[in-house]
Amino acid sequence: MHDMVRELVIKIAKDDAFSVTNKTNCRHSGITNNMDRKQLTANPKLRGLVSTTKSGEVNKIESSTAKKLSEFRYLRVLDVSKSIFELPIGSLLFHIGSLHHLTYLSLSNTHPLIELPASLEKLTNLQILDLSYCQNLRTLPHNLITLSKLKVLDVSHCGSLECLPKGLGRLSNLEVLLGFRPARSSDGCCIGELRNLTRLRILGLHLTHADEVEENELNAMVNLRDLENLSISCFDSHGSDLTSKLDKLYPPQQLYELSLKFYPGKMSPAWLNPIALPLLKYLSISSGNLANVNQNFWGYNNIVWKIQGLMLESLSDLELEWPMLQEAMQSLRIVNVSWCPELVSFPIDDVGFRVGVWIKG
Repeated sequence: MHDMVRELVIKIAKDDAFSVTNKTNCRHSGITNNMDRKQLTANPKLRGLVSTTKSGEVNKIESSTAKKLSEFRYLRVLDVSKSIFELPIGSLLFHIGSLHHLTYLSLSNTHPLIELPASLEKLTNLQILDLSYCQNLRTLPHNLITLSKLKVLDVSHCGSLECLPKGLGRLSNLEVLLGFRPARSSDGCCIGELRNLTRLRILGLHLTHADEVEENELNAMVNLRDLENLSISCFDSHGSDLTSKLDKLYPPQQLYELSLKFYPGKMSPAWLNPIALPLLKYLSISSGNLANVNQNFWGYNNIVWKIQGLMLESLSDLELEWPMLQEAMQSLRIVNVSWCPELVSFPIDDVGFRVGVWIKG
């Protein structure tokens, strides 16, 4: 960088209080274990407060510091991910609704987070809400559906969360929804409400044997015309009719990337074929009982896959012949395989154990 350009960048950063040397009047700051409460007090106009933990580390935030977070009324970004609090976060952030400018809130991998503060409904400008990896989170407040500007909702890897609130389909601006699980009663969000989220680009479904998927809900995703990335994870589904329901749960045709995890069926779903998914470029199948693919998988009348990337992982019963796969996936550029002992015809060493990669020459 030229010296004059560097000086200009430093000046602009100082004018915007993005970078300061005396740690006062900052607009952006990081959360660390040794963060001093006085440092927060000296910066009443903070606009961004972000967790800066290193890999494998967590923040330990005192209650007095946590309560202070709701006083920064200019905050646009609040990220307290990977943090441990002395008291339940719902009580510590009781007044978070006063942060009217907040657009980004991350409570990912925080503890103990059992429920969200009721004042969350006042965050009318919130666009991104990340609650991933909150293992103790049990419920989401019904007033979540009033956050009309919300674009991203991530509740993936929340093991104790039973369902999402009924009426979630009203969030018409939602573009990314991860960790969606259908309600097991009329009190929560059913899978049929997905058809109202017409702006969805990325969707992650979490299904178990106890989840209710009614016949009239099986077409819930068909008309999601902006959906490009779909992930379906099935857990605890042995001995159930979930496989037959998944076979009818058709994704939209314009899907670009698909991931199937822990698929319970021995045969691939009927819709997993190049006619139903003509634009699919990346396919990932990992774990589960898959042993064979449906006949439609191989295409029909010279209609073949446009898939460029394929990943197969931990599929101990899956049997595929490499020549047939190449014929059906003529655009294939890279294949990643691991723990698939029956794929002996693949040009990859030791596919039954370690990770192997084939790259088109």
